Amino acid sequence: MRFLIRSVDFKDLEGLLALAQYFPLCSLPPQRSLLEKKIQISKESFQHILSKENRNYIFILEDLQEKKIIGSSQILSYFGSQRSLCYFLKKQEAPDHLKLEWIQSGRHQIGGVILHPDYRKSKNQLGLQIGAVRFLYIKTFPQEFSSIIEVSLTAPIKGTTNHFWEETGEKYLKMDYPSALKIFQNNRTEFFKLFPKNLKINLHQLSPTAKNYMEQVHSETYPVYKGLIKMGFHSTNRYHVMDGGIYLEAHWEKLAFLKRAKKYFLKKGKMKKEFSQNSSFFLLSQNTEKGFVCAPMQGRAQDPDFLAVDIPPKFQGGKPTLALPFPN
Repeated sequence: MRFLIRSVDFKDLEGLLALAQYFPLCSLPPQRSLLEKKIQISKESFQHILSKENRNYIFILEDLQEKKIIGSSQILSYFGSQRSLCYFLKKQEAPDHLKLEWIQSGRHQIGGVILHPDYRKSKNQLGLQIGAVRFLYIKTFPQEFSSIIEVSLTAPIKGTTNHFWEETGEKYLKMDYPSALKIFQNNRTEFFKLFPKNLKINLHQLSPTAKNYMEQVHSETYPVYKGLIKMGFHSTNRYHVMDGGIYLEAHWEKLAFLKRAKKYFLKKGKMKKEFSQNSSFFLLSQNTEKGFVCAPMQGRAQDPDFLAVDIPPKFQGGKPTLALPFPN
């Protein structure tokens, strides 16, 4: 087994920091101090030390052969002290405008999918794996999450230039995108206090370039967008305040691919030719004492409760394991 997905640890800081440089996101800042804080929150979330309203989870994809962090994804919370209010721009009709709105308690959000450029054309479909692990974790602990899951997709930003921000937020806050993003990443509640309470943005006054941020997604995010739509996510009339990126949402319990995931106990199988011909590939996930782990493996369901498989490292044979047929 070459690739393993697991919950993040402090030993992953340098690798995660290097990964964040390729495609910096609001949810994965390329600053050491901010990443250290996010890793601490993630570890306490997986350990259930934090209340569920304050939990944020980071998963990492590791190349065991190269001993290298090559991917990441996250589950974010709209609750808690750092995200006590959920802010977004909502499209209003007649006249067409965007209005700054918020809710006191929102929905959980998936995000932060990053895959190292050298691995994006891998036949192992690593991008799908690091994306799917979030849903497997949600299904493992359904009581911890909102019934509707959201995702905010990154707009087609190039470098540090953000035309949407220049024509919207910058007019009110008098600061460029990099400066505003830094404040946003540190404390979102305080950031939004800088805006006028009744902020409205006339859509007819935005340039075609700025509007495009609301209609398209970043080229690196487009495969994720296509995959989410295929899964059953749909567009909303809400947009990200910072870049105009679109929000998608779905009832996770209704996602067809996730319904195919089933709990098994792992039983060591002999990987003979006969076994191989009658087996299938699964994305296995398990919650262990040392964290959450996920890996693609070949296996065969022997009866309703047991899956014969070459048990991967860090997995335990006597613990319930969620197995998702893969690719789906």
